[in-house]
Amino acid sequence: MSICLLRQPKSRILSKLDSMGVTKVMDYLPVGEFLISEVLPPLRRAVKRKSISLFEGDPLVMSCGLLPHEMIGSRWSIDGLNLTTHNLVEFFSNRSIIDERGDLVVRALILDDKGKFSCYSDDGDLLAAFSIFVRPNDRTQEVSFLLS
Repeated sequence: MSICLLRQPKSRILSKLDSMGVTKVMDYLPVGEFLISEVLPPLRRAVKRKSISLFEGDPLVMSCGLLPHEMIGSRWSIDGLNLTTHNLVEFFSNRSIIDERGDLVVRALILDDKGKFSCYSDDGDLLAAFSIFVRPNDRTQEVSFLLS
């Protein structure tokens, strides 16, 4: 993200002319305050946050929650590293894709897949944040539990 140098928010002084034609200061509005009659800037979207604990070998689908026309330019990152098609293959060894809806799909998790996954809009707003925990999947414990 970068700071816009063209238009910095400013404090405003509200004034009006009195009956004698003299300008009188009515109020002072600091940065971020608005009059009731003004249109407010749009609010940012709520960030979808989730902690997920899965077993090794489980599939995982993480969604940004975008509408089809909003998916253009959205991107995923893992622990702060932006995912590209090149490092997606490198990171997940052909076990994952970003599908047509912009969802990050991992076919079978391994222990190293744990981390913080984030989805950003094309203008850099955080849309979704996932904390993924992968636990070892010991099939011998499952079988002994089922047999007892």
